Amino acid sequence: MGVKNKRDLDQWIQVLHERRPRLVRRLALALTVAIPLGIAIHRPALAALWFAAYAALQLLEAGVFTHARIDRLPASQGLRVAALSLNVSQGAMFGLLNLLVLLLGPPKSPGVATTLVVALLIISITASRGSRTAFMASLSPHAVFLTFVLPGVLAFNEGLGDRALSALIGGLIGSAATIMAWRAYTRLLWSEADARAEADQRRAEAESATAAKSAFVAMVSHELRTPISAIQAGATALEGANLAPAHRDQAGLIVEAGRMMRTLLDDLLDLSKLDAGQMSVERIAFDARLLVRNTHMFWRAEARKKGLALRLDGTHRLPQWLEGDPTRLRQILNNLLSNALKFTDRGAVTLKIRVEETLELSVIDSGAGMSEEQMGRLFKPFGQADESITRTHGGTGLGLAISRDLARLMAGDIVVTSSPGAGSIFTLSTPLVRAAAPEAAPVAVGPIASLPRLRILAVDDHEINRRAMTLILEPLDVLLTVAASGPEALERMVIEQFDVVLLDVHMPVVGGPEVAELVRARPGPNQSVPILAVTGAADRADEARYRRAGMNGCVAKPIDAAELYAAIERVCAAQPGVSARAKTRSV
Repeated sequence: MGVKNKRDLDQWIQVLHERRPRLVRRLALALTVAIPLGIAIHRPALAALWFAAYAALQLLEAGVFTHARIDRLPASQGLRVAALSLNVSQGAMFGLLNLLVLLLGPPKSPGVATTLVVALLIISITASRGSRTAFMASLSPHAVFLTFVLPGVLAFNEGLGDRALSALIGGLIGSAATIMAWRAYTRLLWSEADARAEADQRRAEAESATAAKSAFVAMVSHELRTPISAIQAGATALEGANLAPAHRDQAGLIVEAGRMMRTLLDDLLDLSKLDAGQMSVERIAFDARLLVRNTHMFWRAEARKKGLALRLDGTHRLPQWLEGDPTRLRQILNNLLSNALKFTDRGAVTLKIRVEETLELSVIDSGAGMSEEQMGRLFKPFGQADESITRTHGGTGLGLAISRDLARLMAGDIVVTSSPGAGSIFTLSTPLVRAAAPEAAPVAVGPIASLPRLRILAVDDHEINRRAMTLILEPLDVLLTVAASGPEALERMVIEQFDVVLLDVHMPVVGGPEVAELVRARPGPNQSVPILAVTGAADRADEARYRRAGMNGCVAKPIDAAELYAAIERVCAAQPGVSARAKTRSV
């Protein structure tokens, strides 16, 4: 079967599928035509008989050609002949109605019949959906009427020979025009279908490219977190050691560089998730005043270092409790304040709060300002207002692009106003949703400092990560056991009881979630042990998946010592038995 024939068959099958739900509409159209014409020819009974015959053909088609049988048309010649016969018969029924109008109607009947045929031809063009078979099946009865029946009836009426010739010519022209119109309509449909197919293919390719890019970024990020964890752990250990001041400063420099690399990795992952449409924001109650004050306090040392004043204006206007995503709001404010401090050499940076129907947080600086052209490049990923900025201040230009996308995910936006020499104002606006103060959480007892003899199992397939974990946990005087794989961890947990398990998520053979599921499912000394997922994939969706697997929390790579200590403290405080065992060992 040629490509055109196959395409025609596919379109005909589509037409037959679409005809089934339109049965009532076709019957209503036939009834609308039959009633006035029955009155016009003074034969209502004959019109009713015609409608009954037409309805019987329609019901026969609906009964015989189910969706399953329609789909079998390509393999069944008999079904194709039956479907074609029914289509032609239904068109012929209208041809018969036109003949009745001609023979029994008033003197103006030829014009009425011709108008009806033209209307039906127009319907057949659009109803065929570009299928040649469907179009010819519906066209042929009407073409026969226009070309032969109408001229023949007129020719046998005395004195109407000239009109018969005119009708013949008109019928031929009408049939030819209908075919030309159908061909033009079909070409339009095919062009539209080809354009849609091409657009679908390009969209699929774009989605595939986005998915591949996201997977690549996630893979690179995961691999880079391993050496960064080691760099940070080693440098932190050196920083706390008894070193000469110069050496301690060098260790601090390494720690700061590791933090910068971690921030860049987080930005790349956020950008990848935003591009793939996988980023989401949460809606929880949070202390807005505390968030703003802590963020202001965090950047105050950086401002003082540059000799800048960092002001906070309007905190009293801010409701204490709001509903939203505090993590992402803090991320946006950090980006805006960092950006303002970076590009301001003298004067002040002000975080101004306005509360009306929306919450507006404006970061106002007294820097060099920007032109319209520079502002047009601000919110593009990897874009900077000026190429010299990268050379002078560094950075990738991801912060502002991510911040605006996050603001829009929160149903808000970020706008900038600036002019050369007059500083810049970046304004974050988000919906203002007040919230009630949440119930006070129980105060955790047994801080980690009082549990120096915790028995911890750290599981990671990478040697560098295991050594980094050892360095991070060494100051706590814990009893640390390491395992290099999921199966090794499972073997150790069968014979030895632990207080906390730090479990890498991505491991060959048996991954972290699978290990957690097996531990929870098997009776043993560690069935209820607190398990922390240690992973580079630590957003809310991932954390929810880890919790479903039986884990109690999540620590993000590269590992920050303070975050790890806090996570261990939380899971220990939730299980009093852990505290009791650790205190017994320390006695």
